[in-house]
Amino acid sequence: YVTLKNVDVNNAKIIGEGTTIRVGTMIGQVIGDVLDGVAYLSMTDCDITNCNIKGYHNVGGFIGTLHPNSESHITATNCTISDTTITGTAANEKAAGIYACTDCDVYDVPNGITTTNVTVNTPNA
Repeated sequence: YVTLKNVDVNNAKIIGEGTTIRVGTMIGQVIGDVLDGVAYLSMTDCDITNCNIKGYHNVGGFIGTLHPNSESHITATNCTISDTTITGTAANEKAAGIYACTDCDVYDVPNGITTTNVTVNTPNA
C-alpha cells in the first residue's frame, strides 16, 4: 500500500539516461504484491508542474509502468499535471501523460487527475 499526499514536483528534470526504462515523476513502477498480486496506490493533492520527463520506454507523468500481471487499484483525488513534456526515445514503445503500461487495455485512467498543456513525444517506427 502506497499513499502519496500533498506531493508537488515543480520545474524538475527527470532524465533516464541511455536505455533507462520505467521513468515517472512520482513512481517508476507499480507492480502487485508478491503474495496476492495486488498493488494499491492512493494519490491526493499531488501536482506536477513545468517538468521535463524523459526515458527510453514506459515513461509516464505520474507513473512510469503499470504491470498487466498485477491487479492495480489506483485512486487519485485533486491531482494535476500541467506544462510538462514527457519523452520516450524508443520507437514503438510507451510514453503517456499520466502513466505508461505494458498492456494499456487493462487499466482505466483514474478519476481525479487533470492534465493541462502536457506534451508526449515518441519517435515513429
